[in-house]
Amino acid sequence: MGYPLFLERMLMISLIGFEENIQNIICLSTNAKTLEKIETYVDLKEEFRKYLNSFQKTKWTKSDSAHFEMSEKNKIIDCISNYKSDSSLNDLHQETVIDLQSLFMDDYLIKANLNKTMIENSIEQLNQYDENLKTLIDLTIFELFYAASSKAFGGSSSTAIGLIWTNFQEHHTLREGCEFLVHEMAHNLLFIDERRHVHYLDFDEIADPNNFFQSAILKKRRPLDKVIHSLVVAYEVISFRQSHFLGDSATLIHPSTEILKKQVKATIQDLRDGQYEALVTQRVIDLVESISLKIEKGHSYEQQLV
Repeated sequence: MGYPLFLERMLMISLIGFEENIQNIICLSTNAKTLEKIETYVDLKEEFRKYLNSFQKTKWTKSDSAHFEMSEKNKIIDCISNYKSDSSLNDLHQETVIDLQSLFMDDYLIKANLNKTMIENSIEQLNQYDENLKTLIDLTIFELFYAASSKAFGGSSSTAIGLIWTNFQEHHTLREGCEFLVHEMAHNLLFIDERRHVHYLDFDEIADPNNFFQSAILKKRRPLDKVIHSLVVAYEVISFRQSHFLGDSATLIHPSTEILKKQVKATIQDLRDGQYEALVTQRVIDLVESISLKIEKGHSYEQQLV
């Protein structure tokens, strides 16, 4: 595939992970005719926006970078509705963890502004660590919003690629903000990868509790797609910490690196013991084996998916 000149220059000096993510977005969003007209990342994001709007319920508006929505409550409620799913794969009933009433509390704008500031500062910090990661955030994320929850720090959904929900409090640190974005970007980029490469052979099969596996984050038995996401997220957090010498201690958002490594290994072993290969394509097997190899060797591979 031929790339616009601005991408050719970056792909020659970037890591494989960055290149593969760009390839995913280009393949999903463009054809030979539209690709010729792309000169900047803003142009590519516009094509990606059109692609997402062709199948997602929420229609993103044109934007050069991620927008934190605070004032339009109806738009935020619409965003929250994207977390609702009748699928049996929604095993944790994600939509129920968001407190809709928090949108109408007197202190909503104060807390939303705190979250907006945390996101802005975290993105700036990530840009200092790795410009490619900042580029991917700008390219793939369209909207962020704050809503309270007693059960989660935020999240993403396969029904709303390009959307991130946040729930930071005053005591959260900048490192936790960065880890949160790495976590949610891993989800969003894996959602995109799933749309380019078929990951699962039969969703009815992976919704069967007999085919559940141990999650690398929550350590609960969950549907296979959620377990693969947990595995990728856990490894991305480990890689991020080690790549930028941030220490291995636990944060309020993630366990210590030592614990994460143990949980990643346990999940991979559980997948193998349960013969998960019969439920997935070679793409998923390759991702799992790549993570296994890097964990065993103790090497970081900086953003295989993020």
